[in-house]
Amino acid sequence: MGFGTLFIGYFFLLNISYYAYTDIIAAMLCLMATYKLSWVNRGFKASFILSIIFAVFSLGEILVPALELLGFKALSDTVTPYVAVPRLLAIFALTAAFMVGIRDVAREAEAFELSKSASTRIVISPIFLLMALFEIPQFGSLFGVAANYIAVALILVFLVVVAMNLVTVYKAYMQIYIPGQQKARQKRKGGFMSKFEEYEEKKSREYAEYKIKRDMEKIEKKKGKKK
Repeated sequence: MGFGTLFIGYFFLLNISYYAYTDIIAAMLCLMATYKLSWVNRGFKASFILSIIFAVFSLGEILVPALELLGFKALSDTVTPYVAVPRLLAIFALTAAFMVGIRDVAREAEAFELSKSASTRIVISPIFLLMALFEIPQFGSLFGVAANYIAVALILVFLVVVAMNLVTVYKAYMQIYIPGQQKARQKRKGGFMSKFEEYEEKKSREYAEYKIKRDMEKIEKKKGKKK
């Protein structure tokens, strides 16, 4: 469906120690997820484009530890402080875009609590921009010794914000089923995959029935006004 893959991809952002190795996994999973969702609305379409940019950046990002392994430690130490800045900018843009997509589709499905949750995540997403600012060595040096405490606090804030975003994506996965592209699946009797397919088909029928019912109610209201 897309939301499950997005959840897994975004989950990899919780790796704050060796993100140069896992960002490419996160980016590719987000790319797969947003590709599936890109036809739904402009928010997901924008997040698909931003996932491509994040994936390209992640390929370059993994070169930094590779340089260190090859003996170019001085070059690696020079580049590393500046890698986090475009990374956080990419995370901010991607997060804001897919949260807009979740908000809009939740409104359409009348999942108002989910829509409100996504709207809140959009509002707090600029925290990633503040983090990017503190990653610039010249800016951080302005705060002297306090810069170290601020850096630790921002790491904790990053983890909390990412965790909150994951909760919203998970809610979207549980509450919204978007009929996606037709897939040729081989049916299996029993087992987890069979149950998962049955669950998806059930959610698909429920969503289709809801859309038909809502459209019929609108038609009846228009007829009532004409009378």
